[in-house]
Amino acid sequence: MTVTSTLSHGQLYMRLAQTNICFARYEADDASSFCFEPYRLKPQVSLIANLREARRAAAILQNQHSESLKILVNAPATLVPLTEFQEEDCVAIYNHCFPSSVKRQVFYDVVAPANSVVIFALEDAACRAFEDLYSKVYYVSSLTPLLHHFASKGMTQVLQKRVCVHCHEMLTDVMVFEGTRLLAVNTFETPEVADAVYYTLNMASQLGVNLGPPSDDNLPVFRQSDYAPFYVAGTPELRDAIADEMRRYAVNVLTMKPSAEFNRNIVATTPEVPYDLVTFLLDCQTF
Repeated sequence: MTVTSTLSHGQLYMRLAQTNICFARYEADDASSFCFEPYRLKPQVSLIANLREARRAAAILQNQHSESLKILVNAPATLVPLTEFQEEDCVAIYNHCFPSSVKRQVFYDVVAPANSVVIFALEDAACRAFEDLYSKVYYVSSLTPLLHHFASKGMTQVLQKRVCVHCHEMLTDVMVFEGTRLLAVNTFETPEVADAVYYTLNMASQLGVNLGPPSDDNLPVFRQSDYAPFYVAGTPELRDAIADEMRRYAVNVLTMKPSAEFNRNIVATTPEVPYDLVTFLLDCQTF
């Protein structure tokens, strides 16, 4: 496990995914307080049992009482345009998109830079467990900081479509923007690199994204910047493999490295910190 600081003060964060939980402590005005610790979930027991075990085992959680918790929820989500959003419709929309017999609490995040609202949910039993353990609990979709971050990524004077790709835990989030307008977003199950590339390029093609000219030595010289950029971020080994494969089909593929994006901030340079958690801590602190 990785703990980057022995200090235990700072706001407590959790990233909740299907296979693991990550804990972090961070205060924007005191970067040296940052500490991080992952915890791998045991699939044979419930999330609540895993949480209890993590509280016993994780050094980052020791000797803390009655504090608030901000949870980054990596779970299915759907979006509606900000101009069409009605709070009272959230539960109906989510249940229509993701039917389930399990009782859930439904939440939403307003992402103004993308002119969208993200609707997501978490099992009611898990929410009640968190709320029993912490004085205040705030829930944020893991898509929210990504949309917030990518909404302005690559903005130029030219109104150009751009594709943002986030790969993690055998899933790939694909977001397509045109200027400040979010054209589409989807999350795909991608157990193989080829799956991530296929779904990304297929979605881009359907939206008329200009990938660049085919490989042909007889073509005139072209400028890479003339073609739609593909920004690829996420788990480093997946990110690099997907970017390399995508360059076979698209001209302008850019690998996003957090340490360079965020000026070598300790959060961005710490190994194992997921990209969505980095963007949440460093670029999305209005939530």
